[in-house]
Amino acid sequence: APQKGNEIALNLNVAKGEKTLRALQLAIAKNRVTMTPILTLKTGNKGFLFYAPIMDEKKFHGMIVGVIDA
Repeated sequence: APQKGNEIALNLNVAKGEKTLRALQLAIAKNRVTMTPILTLKTGNKGFLFYAPIMDEKKFHGMIVGVIDA
């Protein structure tokens, strides 16, 4: 993501918090895109995170994380 305008998300811990950790674990376990419930973002706005696992067969290679300010 471009840094300009996205600086607040650069140091975001996407596994911190009960709601975000649950969605992250589900994405990995089911190998599918998941979303968190509506959250209050660091900007103060409401939004959510989505997680898209990158897997080859059952081998985990990483995660694409999106922060949606809605």
